[in-house]
Amino acid sequence: MRAYVERQKRKAFEGAARRQSLAVAKRARNSESDEAKSLKELDALINEEQLRDEWKA
Repeated sequence: MRAYVERQKRKAFEGAARRQSLAVAKRARNSESDEAKSLKELDALINEEQLRDEWKA
C-alpha cells in the first residue's frame, strides 16, 4: 500500500511540474514577458567566455 501511495504522490508531483513547465514555456514565447527576459539574460551569461568554459566542463 505504501508503494502505491508513493507512486501516486510522484505522479501528482510530475504532473504539476509538467504543467508548470509548459505554462512557463508559453509565457517565455512572449518576448515582453519576464520569463523571456530572464532567458535572454541567462543566454548572455552562458555566452560569456568564462561561464561558457565552466558550462562545458
